[in-house]
Amino acid sequence: MDAYALIAFFLALILAGLILIFHVMRRGRWPVLRNLPGYESVHSDVGSSVEAGTRVHMAFGEGQIIGVGAEAELAGLSALGKIAQAASVSDRPPVATSSDGVTSLLAQDVMYSTYRQMRVEERFDHDLGRLAGLGPAGYTAGAMLTPREERVSATFLIGAMGAEAALIADTGAQRGSVTAAVTDPVGQAAVFATTDNPLLGEELFAAGAYLKVNHAHAASLQAQDVLRWAAIAAILLGALGSTFLGFFS
Repeated sequence: MDAYALIAFFLALILAGLILIFHVMRRGRWPVLRNLPGYESVHSDVGSSVEAGTRVHMAFGEGQIIGVGAEAELAGLSALGKIAQAASVSDRPPVATSSDGVTSLLAQDVMYSTYRQMRVEERFDHDLGRLAGLGPAGYTAGAMLTPREERVSATFLIGAMGAEAALIADTGAQRGSVTAAVTDPVGQAAVFATTDNPLLGEELFAAGAYLKVNHAHAASLQAQDVLRWAAIAAILLGALGSTFLGFFS
């Protein structure tokens, strides 16, 4: 095992230990997290859609569970489960679109499991998790039609999308509110300019903690913060050490 692999192994052990510690310390209590308007809007938008009898559109983009964008798709599926749970009292459940067949099947499974847990599985429809189109152009065309055909009042873009995210966001904004969290830098620039509630960078991967999917998500977020501050401290100490050594050399 080389040095880099050994460091990665120990960091993984430390991260797992911190997650376990924070999970036990909280004992089911949610930590106080930094306010992110994007996730606050998701809560309010889901409630508004339930009251208005409209749908929430989850757009997963072109990411693949086995391949590029897998981490974003997993974050989106976690968010979908929580949104489906919140909308389980509605006659119009959320609809999820993707450009990947496996992601579409997983979206169906997540919603079915959620509705079965809430004992309202009769409201489940396999068409709620759909393959909107293949490739960026095909998916964009399918995702742009969804808000018009499904009476969507809130759109949540989460996944691997490029500049085409602006087209999907613009169509969604014509029918209601839009929250966007995409991985591609070009897509981030596009949604930052076209949406009121963009989530940038690693904020996408905090979906589980902010939407209160599972206490492990919150513990993971706290553990990452600890490692982040430790890395900052190590960089500063290294810089100060090299500076002082330069004075005395």
